[in-house]
Amino acid sequence: MSFDMYVGDRHESIAPHEENIFFLIIEQPTFPELSRLWEVFYRSPTLSSQQAHDIVHELIELSDHIADSEENRYLLPVIYRLLRFFNQAYCTGQSIRCVSD
Repeated sequence: MSFDMYVGDRHESIAPHEENIFFLIIEQPTFPELSRLWEVFYRSPTLSSQQAHDIVHELIELSDHIADSEENRYLLPVIYRLLRFFNQAYCTGQSIRCVSD
């Protein structure tokens, strides 16, 4: 099952095999919003547009961090897809409604 996110009528999800992005950031102070998202992942959180903005910057940092990693490079398309989604939420000033399994 996936973690579904909605901004207006746009939908994005994080599939179980994509959750590995969170294991790369756990307990790293560089990624506080992604860490917070992982903490509430199974509680169907709502994220503000400001949180989306912060997550965009953390995803950019994470993509730079793993770009040279053969082992984790497969996550880059996931990160880029999520970047577009979170950026839309920020740019339109909308909250993100999340639905967890």
